[in-house]
Amino acid sequence: MSLFAHFSNSVEFSVNFFKTIDHSISISLQEAENISELMHSLQGAFSETLYVYSPVVSFLLDKQEKISLLSIGLGLGYIEIMVVSQLLARKKSILDNEDFCIQSFESNKNLICFFKDFFLGKAVPVLFEDTYKDIVSKMAVYYNLAAIDIMNYMKKLIFNNKIILNSKFTNETKLVRPVSGVFFDAFSIKSTPDLWQINVIKNVLQEKNLLNYCCFATYASRSILKKELKECNFKIIPKVGFSGKRECIFAIKEI
Repeated sequence: MSLFAHFSNSVEFSVNFFKTIDHSISISLQEAENISELMHSLQGAFSETLYVYSPVVSFLLDKQEKISLLSIGLGLGYIEIMVVSQLLARKKSILDNEDFCIQSFESNKNLICFFKDFFLGKAVPVLFEDTYKDIVSKMAVYYNLAAIDIMNYMKKLIFNNKIILNSKFTNETKLVRPVSGVFFDAFSIKSTPDLWQINVIKNVLQEKNLLNYCCFATYASRSILKKELKECNFKIIPKVGFSGKRECIFAIKEI
């Protein structure tokens, strides 16, 4: 992994850009005096996204369930772009279904703004523009798609509020509709302890936020998550973590 660029637009917001081992890009943020951890595994931002989170979409497709998704931790948008790419490759019609939606949450307003503006064709800082293009390009190659098709559908979905970009998820957050898939991609408990509070996790998993059939995925394997998932009738499927980690969580609820 190597640091290759730095971006700053204020004292409160600056970003270090890293090339991970699979040649995909990750970042760490600096806000005021605090420098965050790297957003992804140093082994690969792209590879980690596919390994940890793409099985949610695959499982819902295989079960022919509605696809309405919650993403906690937009970051650079790897998950959102992966979802759209995977559905374009496997079942494009779902993207036009009235039930389809991605509700995405991110505490950093700059990351929300840059992501949204890029796909709506507006100017964004060059480092972010190049990063989004790189993610789209890698997804296009992996799923055997044209990059322009991914770009067009991302624009369409954002414009039509089918990808809904929200600020920080809290214990009081209300979803616009229940979901069948949850991507919990928050920073570690050390970096974002507020997102790991029990009342926030309980809000994510409360009954009114989840459809009867639901998948949950995260790179983490914390006991507090396992306990809450089990109490909410999820079955945890054993899964080795990405790149040498002992475990990550993939869980299914069927009622």
